[in-house]
Amino acid sequence: MLKKWGMVPFILIPLALSAETKIGYIDSQRILSGYRGGGEITQEINTALQDWEKKATTLKQEIEQMIQEYESQSVMLSEKSREEKRAAIEEKQREYQEFIQRIWGAGGEAETKQREIMQPFVEKINEIINQIGESEGYTMIFDIAGMGVVYANDDLDLTQKILDELNKEYVEEEEEVFAGFQNIEFYVLRLKEMNKEAQDCGCGQDIKEKLRAALIAMENYKEVRATKITNAFTLANVTLSEDKLTEEDVKTVGRYAYADFMIMGEVEKTGEIITVRISVIDMKKEEIVKTAEVKSSGEREEDIIPMVSNLAAEILPSMKKD
Repeated sequence: MLKKWGMVPFILIPLALSAETKIGYIDSQRILSGYRGGGEITQEINTALQDWEKKATTLKQEIEQMIQEYESQSVMLSEKSREEKRAAIEEKQREYQEFIQRIWGAGGEAETKQREIMQPFVEKINEIINQIGESEGYTMIFDIAGMGVVYANDDLDLTQKILDELNKEYVEEEEEVFAGFQNIEFYVLRLKEMNKEAQDCGCGQDIKEKLRAALIAMENYKEVRATKITNAFTLANVTLSEDKLTEEDVKTVGRYAYADFMIMGEVEKTGEIITVRISVIDMKKEEIVKTAEVKSSGEREEDIIPMVSNLAAEILPSMKKD
């Protein structure tokens, strides 16, 4: 789940000594992999690294291009010109190596950035560890990840207790009850634009936003948080955009996002007429429970909004919990 960054040590400070020694331990690797917000952290780190990765790729491509040009032109060049080109290649290679070392070397900018992003998470864990240590009378709490521990009594393992506290906000949100009735959580994906006219008007995103707004307006219907969807894409290792997902991709993302229903579809525009086709996936059954097709009477807002309202009304009866 967590990629492109290594372990960040937790500051496990020995707690006040007591008459009776009480020792516990955690496995920070399990905490990192079991934290429900880990995907969001990974996404933030990967986003921060993208510019550096692009720069490294560009430098490498420039070197390859220079070498290719040198090899293809070598026989036609004077010795002086060949030396100048070789020197230019060597200089570019030095620039590339220095850049790699500055960014990804020990103590480099990538490591610094990763620690900066991780710091709030690390502080949160240390706060929980200290709270447990003080309230339950622990003398010391160790992190056994990477220590080569041969044996440790499971009764001393506090990892799950730390994870439960860290993930509490996610569990509470999933168990949220509105007026005695559990909310139905859904997510509408950007619709696939089936022709150039639909692409030119951005119909896929426009219909998505209008449909989600129509559903949110209904009592007890709630959209899955965007951060949960981002996290789900990361955990599912799905890199395609929303409108490019297959049905199986959507089901996988829906499982990780703990959605009740996922809504996918396509849109086509011919002249002033917009055609929308929708599939509703019940994540408990993991199958399509409703398909619908609607057409607008025109391309103006006053034509599209009633169409989307009719679409919402048509699919709502299928979006019920058993």
